[in-house]
Amino acid sequence: MGSYFYLYYHIVIVVDKRENVITENNEQRLYDYIGAFFRNRQSHLVIVNGVEDHLHLLVSLHPTKCLSDIMRDLKTATNKFIKEEKLFPKFKKWQNGYAAFSVSHYKVDTIRNYIARQKQHHSKTKVETEYKAILDAHQLSYNPNDVFGDNPIN
Repeated sequence: MGSYFYLYYHIVIVVDKRENVITENNEQRLYDYIGAFFRNRQSHLVIVNGVEDHLHLLVSLHPTKCLSDIMRDLKTATNKFIKEEKLFPKFKKWQNGYAAFSVSHYKVDTIRNYIARQKQHHSKTKVETEYKAILDAHQLSYNPNDVFGDNPIN
């Protein structure tokens, strides 16, 4: 009998100090790099999109991959790639931590569509409002001062 798995995650990573540094002119190169990153780890990037200060990803991870290791490696690799390729000259680093939520089969299309509409969504909603709403929707306890303060959620 084969192994079967369905491990989807909605992940949010934020630029350090929420600086508006990710520009549309090079974002596709970053997104392509992120897609290759996941393919090289037997995983699949369904969609990535974001705005100047953060990214949303919908990924399917291979069951042998540890989410925290993947996130550490993704942030390190993209940080290096952005700087070496000079994609976003004002980019310094990603904020400590990230948000990751499991996604059921029934919600994959909803999350995919939500991520695809990030630019329209953020023309009306600030990242802080969105991030806290996501944490609240998942009933996660957090210190509001830590979400975007000096000690972000890890």
